Amino acid sequence: MGNLFYAHHLEKTSYPTFSAYYYRQWKNYEMDFHKHDSIEMMYVINGHCEIELLESGSLKPIVKRLKKGEFILLDGRVSHRLLVRDEIGCRMLNIEFTFQPAEYQLPAIASLADEDEDLQYLLQHAGAFFVLRDIDEVYSTLKALVLELDNKQSGRSLKRELLFTQLIVLVAKLFKASLCSAEQSSGALHYVREVLNDIHQHYDGDITVASLARSVNVHPNYLHRIFRAETGMTIVSYLNRYRMEKAMMLLRETDIPVAHICEYVGVNSRVYFHDLFKKHTSLTPMQYREKSNRQHYNNEEVRKG
Repeated sequence: MGNLFYAHHLEKTSYPTFSAYYYRQWKNYEMDFHKHDSIEMMYVINGHCEIELLESGSLKPIVKRLKKGEFILLDGRVSHRLLVRDEIGCRMLNIEFTFQPAEYQLPAIASLADEDEDLQYLLQHAGAFFVLRDIDEVYSTLKALVLELDNKQSGRSLKRELLFTQLIVLVAKLFKASLCSAEQSSGALHYVREVLNDIHQHYDGDITVASLARSVNVHPNYLHRIFRAETGMTIVSYLNRYRMEKAMMLLRETDIPVAHICEYVGVNSRVYFHDLFKKHTSLTPMQYREKSNRQHYNNEEVRKG
């Protein structure tokens, strides 16, 4: 798969021409794989769908799932198909376009990219397709463009070209922001993995959010925020759960006295350990061991029988 727009030789004198545009409600629909020369933009207004993309020589498609407010931009000549798998369906707004050389009234896309960093970034870094989440502006501009196309005006239209320029600049802004966000998320994920590794190795010691933050050299508040975003749990909740899972294993698999289990999992207070364990399992540590022993003996009897 090539670079978006590459197949269309986007030059400083090119302008957009539109080959198709439509609203469509799809239900229980499976499209055949196909490809065309035009770039295609598929915007989900309501519902959800899947887009399968097939690379040359590959038998297994890439699957992109789109929901309300998301859209995909596909380069020309990319084999793809639409799948809508339920009765709820998916309402979409599509346009297909390419570029033609001409004497230009407005600055061409390539010329605008010389002045707009986001657009330049899009033209240089976009692949054969990408999926983005809208923040309302893209849909309203795309809708206005389709309504203008529906006027059936022949030849070139200044309003159409202005709307398309606005649309592609908005898409470029979202594209760059999404990649920057992904890079930040990747950095955050690195910190979270380091913290998880630290917890797994030192859960039996004195661990605090502050000490974990120092170990990865970030502010505790930032660490708390990214940890919760990545795991869905606070650091303290995760640490307590991990310690209780280790306590359950020790109660099942060893003869360590119940009163000493708390020390093996890094909880200094027996009362606090007792409360944590009961909250986690709905049993006291002693009840859990007795229940585990009964299950073990019952299983042994079954095997012997």
